[in-house]
Amino acid sequence: MAQNSLQRKLLWHNGDGVFREDRAQVIHAELHGKLNPTARLSVAERWEDVLTSSVFGLLRFLPVEVTCRFLMTAERRREELMAQGAGRHSLRLDLGCVAAIETHFWPHFAGWTREPDVVLDLWEAGGRLHRRVVVEAKYGSPKSQGQTENAELGMVDPRVSGDQLADQLACAWHDRHPGVHPPALVFLTAEFTYPRAELAESVKMLSRSHIPPEVYWTAWWKLAPVLHELYGSSPKNRVAADLLALLERRGQTTLCRPWSRTLVALSPWRFEGKAAVALWKKAVPPLARSPWRFCADRGGWFRRTTAGNWQGWGIDDE
Repeated sequence: MAQNSLQRKLLWHNGDGVFREDRAQVIHAELHGKLNPTARLSVAERWEDVLTSSVFGLLRFLPVEVTCRFLMTAERRREELMAQGAGRHSLRLDLGCVAAIETHFWPHFAGWTREPDVVLDLWEAGGRLHRRVVVEAKYGSPKSQGQTENAELGMVDPRVSGDQLADQLACAWHDRHPGVHPPALVFLTAEFTYPRAELAESVKMLSRSHIPPEVYWTAWWKLAPVLHELYGSSPKNRVAADLLALLERRGQTTLCRPWSRTLVALSPWRFEGKAAVALWKKAVPPLARSPWRFCADRGGWFRRTTAGNWQGWGIDDE
């Protein structure tokens, strides 16, 4: 092994007991369960860091289109903007002209009072900055409030609102480049539904400061359909294959797995009606009476056998 390869470390210590990931890939350590949470971070926070480093680290080795299409799955709700008098705004990010992406992991930009997980600088073909996108990634933990995070980083600022998302976007806004689209923030979570209350709170804080409320939400599992569409269900591209393997390990591909069609067909619930009046209707006794339970951490449907073991759908007893 080359000397420089030996010198690359998966983790580095920042001096206060908190371990962060270096730019070296950590995906294989994650897939083999080699990374353990530290005493200073919760399990959710540690897994957030590993997942963020792995996903956005690998996305750098795929065409720009993959990252752009993932970001364009991010959405926001019109009623939130109207409630704060924000007027008419696009509900999705327009990234069609992006030709290159510069990725910053846990950056410490001068003047910023918050440390975002990822900052993406999106560049046009002519070398002009199109937009800066701040990504706050979560995997089970809520957005942090107050100045706790700032104090730990030695960046206490009485001007911050205490709302993590609003503060991060405010930092990007005050550090924006002239003549460039206003910065946006993407709240990336493992949720399956739009976090209305959390985003409404952040939009309210931004509106008070007269900062464009460019706050969007997307989920980890929305990356899997993008990869499936571009590379197929069994990608020959190893980077795409590793990303899908990681998302599946984290239970973030369940909405596009092949067996889901069979399970939906057997479910007592049916989706009926047009988009404006669509409803889920039940045709047989409630699913609660079924022995099958969906386990997100295992990424599938499981039931207890008479022997007390867990049996997966289409899998022998464990």
